[in-house]
Amino acid sequence: MILKRHYIEKVDRPQDVTITVGADAPGLSERLYRRLLDSLKDVYHPGDKFPSERDVARRFGVSRPTASRALSRLMDEGLIESRRGAGRFVKRPPLDYDLSSLVSFSARCRAEGVVPTTEVLEFIPPGLGSLPEDAVMELQLLPGEGCYTFTRRRFADGHPVILEHRWLASRFCPGLAKADVAGSLYDLLSERYGLKPAGARQIIRAVILQGKERTLFWEDNAGAAFETIATGYLEGGVPLWFERTLYLGEAYEFHNRLGPLSTARPAVGVLRADKEKRV
Repeated sequence: MILKRHYIEKVDRPQDVTITVGADAPGLSERLYRRLLDSLKDVYHPGDKFPSERDVARRFGVSRPTASRALSRLMDEGLIESRRGAGRFVKRPPLDYDLSSLVSFSARCRAEGVVPTTEVLEFIPPGLGSLPEDAVMELQLLPGEGCYTFTRRRFADGHPVILEHRWLASRFCPGLAKADVAGSLYDLLSERYGLKPAGARQIIRAVILQGKERTLFWEDNAGAAFETIATGYLEGGVPLWFERTLYLGEAYEFHNRLGPLSTARPAVGVLRADKEKRV
């Protein structure tokens, strides 16, 4: 059997150098894996489509089971991913979620060389529809006060990574329209309304995507996600927004910096309702 010594190129142009090994020689799958790994480092970039099992077998002169084992190893190591109906792609490194400060999703993506886009799935002006009790409580809404309700799906290089449900106090930003929330909310609040969020209080927990939310992430099987429940504030502790946001688990890493060792203290917060407790 011949194992061609060349990178998998985007144009099928193999080099002349070859390595001959026996058909049943040990280490063939390992050698192929190394060739594919070199291609990921030198030819392909995050987001590029990667050759199929059939293409790998043909280009390197190996059997499809051998190609499959090498590709499976790359997938297990998180270097490539399979997308339903589209094939395999070079996987992007996880996006960084900084727990120490508020950072715009759009700004974070651009800083990491990723193109951000936003799809507004739902936009409800104040006074229409019912508000969840936790949103009313967290925003400290008085009788007659309302808020904007909207749901956004956010993409990194065309791949959905965030599903956001947000309630925004309308008294701070009158005249808001659906098109206005199709970009950076932080930029909108700052540039149009002169608002500067001072921080947020949030709860983060792991969840399994189910039903419609799983479908919106284009997941074939129930995947893991980070769920954040957060309230954003202006200076003086005035609540501005309340949100429930899902971050696709495979696309995100949450980063934080810890201080020195300290004595344990009781948790600060409220007990979750019995119906929310997980078994």
